[in-house]
Amino acid sequence: MPTNSSISLPDRIAKCALHHYHYVLPSNNGGKPQQGREWTVYAAIVAVRSDDDGNIFHDIDQKKSGGDAAMWVVSCATGSKCTSVNSIVSTFPTVGNADGKDSDAAIIQSYNGMVLKDSHAEVLSRRGLMTVLWNEIEVALEHLNEKNATDTASASKVECAKRLLEVLPHRNKLGMIQFGLRKDITLHMYISDSPCGDATIYEIKKIRDPAKQDEDLVCSRCNEEGFDTEMNFTGAKLILTGNEAVDSDLSTKQDAGNDKKYSLSEIITVTSHGNSKDDSTRNNSTIKLGREHIQQLGALRLKSSRSNIPSHLRSTSMSCADKFVRWGLLGLQGSLLMAFIPQPICLTSICVSNDSRALGGSQSVALTRALKDRISITLEILRSQNKCLMVTPPDVAIVDEIYESSKSECENRHLMREYNDGKRNEQDDAPEKHILHANKKLKIGNDSGEKFVQPFKADKKLKKESPSGMCINWHQLQSTDSKSKAKNVEVTVGATGLKRGKKPKHPQDVINSSSRLCRYSFINRCKKCYELLAMLIRSSENDFKIGDLVSYLQYKKELSQMGIVGDLEYIFNRDENGCSGPLDGWVRTGYDNDFNAF
Repeated sequence: MPTNSSISLPDRIAKCALHHYHYVLPSNNGGKPQQGREWTVYAAIVAVRSDDDGNIFHDIDQKKSGGDAAMWVVSCATGSKCTSVNSIVSTFPTVGNADGKDSDAAIIQSYNGMVLKDSHAEVLSRRGLMTVLWNEIEVALEHLNEKNATDTASASKVECAKRLLEVLPHRNKLGMIQFGLRKDITLHMYISDSPCGDATIYEIKKIRDPAKQDEDLVCSRCNEEGFDTEMNFTGAKLILTGNEAVDSDLSTKQDAGNDKKYSLSEIITVTSHGNSKDDSTRNNSTIKLGREHIQQLGALRLKSSRSNIPSHLRSTSMSCADKFVRWGLLGLQGSLLMAFIPQPICLTSICVSNDSRALGGSQSVALTRALKDRISITLEILRSQNKCLMVTPPDVAIVDEIYESSKSECENRHLMREYNDGKRNEQDDAPEKHILHANKKLKIGNDSGEKFVQPFKADKKLKKESPSGMCINWHQLQSTDSKSKAKNVEVTVGATGLKRGKKPKHPQDVINSSSRLCRYSFINRCKKCYELLAMLIRSSENDFKIGDLVSYLQYKKELSQMGIVGDLEYIFNRDENGCSGPLDGWVRTGYDNDFNAF
């Protein structure tokens, strides 16, 4: 058995993440997918502690919930669905607007921030990390207020066995206490499947067409009998609005090998109820999406969905691959936390379970291209414009550790069932045969009367596992009590973005049904931290005051205007010369009057 020191870091991270799923997350709350019937995506953010010389410890003990002080899961989640906020909030109880009248706009504005629009596992695990960071900042500020402390170093005395942040020795120009990720800690993410969008475009096996069996065809990439090769097609939709270069490229670019155009198979239009800092026309704007015959690499995309979904039911959340690029540039903490954590907190590495259908190193190539390379190229563009971000692109790796309920494992099981079914049809006269079924070898009985395991009948319809509608999220607590850890699980419904339970009938029901990871929860955490901060610096010369704001967007705008948070809009918008930012075309949604009825 290999020692911990001989196991690569990505494999250790994957082992730690999967051990946490199996032994820490409860299995009797209905949130985990039903084995053999459902699949989902699992993601976990893992903290790794190193010594003063940067050497990572090798004292992992898998008997202790997947790790000890050297490596542990900070947050984790399952989920593969997203939702259209407009369609969900239209079913909620009516909320009056400022004039005492009811309207659809008032409903949407009031409830928008209470719905989790994106319930993919990677997004939920990142929001779990944000909750942990808010928890640590709030505890540190409460400690300083209790002690009436003037020295911020005393906040570091609030010890948590797995604390992520440390108090920095300096404050910002408004006297705000600043935090940073501890120097001995790095953050890593494990994902059971390649992130949706650009990272999923790689070659995979497919069943060879029987009509072509007699042809003298040689597959250069897949030499296994009965298999051919195809490009895994991402369901994420290409964003054309605000990205004329991609639109033009798709209509004119030629494939040198096949002399075929990168033509669009269809155009989809979506109405986005969004807002941006400098573009009021974003409200009720139309987004043009495309689906290509040959997939464009490196392009921004919206989340996967069927092409026949009506516009008002379509999600406007960016693909996970695109979100990783954003997090790799701006950090995982988000705009509100940047007021307290000025330096971006980025992932050091991203490891993904091996897709058994992938050919050669195609999955690794796609992961590197879609995440690490896109971040590196964007950083080069920014540096050429004298806009330097102090970040480093994450390392990426494919690991052998497998999450048995993942989408790729589900697809591979179905592929093998189809393959075995075809082999049985070809060998009906064979007295005995060995069949690979769901990764297990089975025998069929013969005339001698020997007993063997009988597989499913050849004419039985092959059923694929369906995506689980439930989402689990977990994050570490300040408490080290094991019972508290087990209970610290929330189950949400991916299609509604709310906690599992009854449909809300009253406005208060919506608040109670909202997830602890939603924007409404984060804005309340933010307000509480500013109240604690104001108590600390009230007697100072700085006149610190945050107005009575009612929306997530308004908080972000005021923090930018006060100079607390840097203006990073140049990454997403065009500048005064008409030059597009590296992420021009990014779709953002939200309202200036979120939560106005509460």
